[in-house]
Amino acid sequence: MSENQAANMTTKNVPPACESNGEGEIFPPEALKEIEALYDELIERLLRYHPDADIALVRRAFDCAFEAHRTQRRKSGEPYIKHPLEVAILVTHIKLDEASICAALLHDVVEDTPTTHADLVKAFGQEVADLVDSLTKLDKYHFKSSEERQAANFCKMLIAMNTDLRTILIKLVDRIHNMRTLQHMKSDKQASIAQETLDIYVPIANRLGIEWIKSELEDLSLRYLHPEEFQELCEKIQAITQDKQAYIEKVKGILSEALRAEGITNFTLKGRVKHIYSIYRKLKRSDGVFENLHDLIAFRVIVSTKAECYHALGLVHGMWALVENRFKDYISRPKANQYRSLHTSVIGPDREQFEIQIRTYEMDSVAQEGIAAHWKYKEGNITPAKEAKGFEWLRKLIEYREENAETSDSRLFLNSVKVDLFNDDVFVFTPKGEIKVLPRGSTPIDFAYSVHSDLGDHCFSAKINGAIVPLRYQLKTGDIISIETKSSQYPKSDWLQMVVTNRAKNRINKYLSHEERKTHRAIGMQILEKGLKKLHLPADSVENVSDHDKFFSSLKLQNLDALYVALGSERIKFEQVLERLQPFLPQRHEAAHVTETLDTKVRDEQAIQKLSRRPQASVIVDGIDNLAVHFAKCCSPVPGEPIIGFITRGRGLAIHHLRCQRISNLEPERLVETNWAASLAGNNQAMRSVIIQILAADRLGILQDVIKVMGDMKINITQSHCRTMHDTMQCALSFEVQVANIGQLTLLLRNLQRISGVIEAQRSSA
Repeated sequence: MSENQAANMTTKNVPPACESNGEGEIFPPEALKEIEALYDELIERLLRYHPDADIALVRRAFDCAFEAHRTQRRKSGEPYIKHPLEVAILVTHIKLDEASICAALLHDVVEDTPTTHADLVKAFGQEVADLVDSLTKLDKYHFKSSEERQAANFCKMLIAMNTDLRTILIKLVDRIHNMRTLQHMKSDKQASIAQETLDIYVPIANRLGIEWIKSELEDLSLRYLHPEEFQELCEKIQAITQDKQAYIEKVKGILSEALRAEGITNFTLKGRVKHIYSIYRKLKRSDGVFENLHDLIAFRVIVSTKAECYHALGLVHGMWALVENRFKDYISRPKANQYRSLHTSVIGPDREQFEIQIRTYEMDSVAQEGIAAHWKYKEGNITPAKEAKGFEWLRKLIEYREENAETSDSRLFLNSVKVDLFNDDVFVFTPKGEIKVLPRGSTPIDFAYSVHSDLGDHCFSAKINGAIVPLRYQLKTGDIISIETKSSQYPKSDWLQMVVTNRAKNRINKYLSHEERKTHRAIGMQILEKGLKKLHLPADSVENVSDHDKFFSSLKLQNLDALYVALGSERIKFEQVLERLQPFLPQRHEAAHVTETLDTKVRDEQAIQKLSRRPQASVIVDGIDNLAVHFAKCCSPVPGEPIIGFITRGRGLAIHHLRCQRISNLEPERLVETNWAASLAGNNQAMRSVIIQILAADRLGILQDVIKVMGDMKINITQSHCRTMHDTMQCALSFEVQVANIGQLTLLLRNLQRISGVIEAQRSSA
C-alpha cells in the first residue's frame, strides 16, 4: 500500500454500506504505517495457505471496518481498527477462509456503529453477514445481571457453531486479542473477563483441540486472576529455562542418537519447560512448594508412523525408569477432541524426572490446530461442524438446548454444559463392543440414557465386567456395561444426584415434573371438591360456570385441569378461586356460605382412584399412589415405620418419619397423611439406606465383630467411619447400611447391642 493509498484510506474504495457518518479524525502517519503493515501481514499470511483467496473481498471488508471505526479508539488510546486487524491475523493462524477474515474485520461493526446486518448482506453477501451476526454480542438486549447476559451470549455462540464452526473459532481468537490488551481495563473488569475466559473459552478451545489457543488463554487468565503468583511463577520459570537449557539439549542428543540407531531417521525433537498455567495447577495439586515440583520439563518426539511411536516408546522405557501410573495411551483411545499421543514420565539423566510425548506429524498437527487441522479448501468450502469427525459432544449440547428451548433458562443451560465441556472423558463399552464416550463421574444410568431413553427410564440394575454394581457406581475407562431393565421401573428423584450428563438429567426431570403435575392435579381436585362442599356449593360450580374464558382468564389459567394443578401446588389459594367464582354463582349462594374459611390441609376423607400400580407407588397418600416421591435424608424412613408426606416445590413428595424433628418447622398445610403400601412392608427388594451409630469400648477386634454381625445378616454396608476417643477409651463407629424394613433394622440393632463391649447401638436421627 503506497503513501497516497494510506493517506486516502478513509475515503477510497469505501462500499456504500459503510458510508461515513460524519467527519472522522485523521490518524498520524506513524499510526497509518502500523495499520498498513498489519494489513500487509494479513494478506501475506492468507495467501500462504489459500493462494486463490478473494483478496478484493478482504480489501473491501477492511475499508468498511476502517471507515466504520475511524472515530473510535480503544482504552489504550490506539485506533480501534487495530483490534479487528489483529483478530483477522489471528484467524489466519487457524487457516480459515476469506469469509472468516472478512467477518473478523467486521465483527464489531454492527454492534458499535450504525451499520446494519442488511447493509453487510448488500455489500459482502449473506455468508459474511451471517458470520458477523453470529459474532455480534448481545448489548442491544437488556438482562437482569451480567451472569444472565454472559449465559445468553454463550448459548447464541454455541448454537451458531452447530451450523458454522467458524463462528466460535473467530470468537476464540477475538478473546485472545482482548486478553492480550486487558491491561488497559480496570482491575475488577480484568478479573471478571479473565474468569469468564477460564470458565468458558478455555474449555471450548480444549474441546476443539486447539492447544495453542487453550494454553495462551490459560496463561493470560492467570495473569489477571492471580497477578502476584503469576509474576512469581514467571520469574521462576525463566530461571529454570535458562538453567535447564543445557540439560534439555543433552536429553535431545541422547534421544536423537537412540532413534537413529534403531533406523528411525525422519523425526523431530522438541524440549521445553511447561507453560505457566500447567505449573500453577501442579502447585495447587501438591504442597504448594515450587521447589518440590517434579516433571516440569517436557519433550516431544514426532515421527512418521504409528508403529514408530510405539517403537520410540520402547526405546524410552528401555533407557530410563518409568514413573509409576504416568503412562497414557491416547493413540489407541483418543480424547474426545481427537487428540492422539503417547504420554509417559521417566527418571532421566542425573535422576531428573520429565515427561515425554510421542506422536506422528499428523497427530501433532491435530494436537496443535485441533479441528482446523482437518480444513480442506475445495471450492472455498469449510467442513461444517455437523460433519466434523469427533464432535458429537457439540451435537448433543445442541439437542439438549433444542429439547428445552421453551423452558430452559440460559444460565441453567450454561451451568449444565460445563459438565460436558470441562470434564475428562471415560471410554466404556456396550456388551457388543460399541464404544461410548461419557464425562468422568458418569454412572450406569448415564450410560443407559446415552444408549436410549427407554433404557434409561427403565434401568433397574447394572453389571460392570460381569459383576453387579450399584447404580451410583462411577464408570471407568474400559468398563463393559450391561443394563437390566424392568417395565415397572421408572426414574426416581434420587437419580438426579447420581447422573452427570445433560441427557440423563433432562429425561429424569421431565418424568418427575410429569409425575408431580399428576400429584398436584389430584390434590387440587380434592381441595376444590372439599372447599365447595364445605360452603354447600355444587361440586360442578367451577366446571359449569357460564363464561369459561372470562373465569379462567381472571385467574390467569387456561382451563379446569390447570386450575387443579395450581391449587395442588399452592400457586393459588382456594379463597382466590372463590373470589373469582362469586360473579358466576346463583344469587342464593353469594352470601353467608361464601365467606367461610376453608381448611386447605389435605386429609384422607375419601380415596380417589389409583393413578397406576408401579413399584415406585410404594407410598399411599390419601389413597393416591404412584407419586413422584423421595425420602428425606434427615430421617431416612424405612418400610414399616410411621411416616408423613410433605409436598415440596419442585421435587414431588418428600417422605419423613412421623417423629422427624424437622416436621414441626414445615408448613402444616403442605403435610399429607402417608402410609406404606402393604406390599412394601415385607418387600426385601426395596432397600433403604440408614445410618447406624455405635458407641463401644475401644478393644481389639470390636470392628471385626460388628462387621461379622452385619455380614451374617447379609446387611450391605455402603459407607463406614471409625473414630477412637482416647480420653474415654471408647470408639465411635458409624455405618451407612441398607435394610429392607423396620423389622430388619430392629433385629440388626438388637444383635449389635449383644456384642461384647458395645455400649449403645442406635439409628442416627440426622
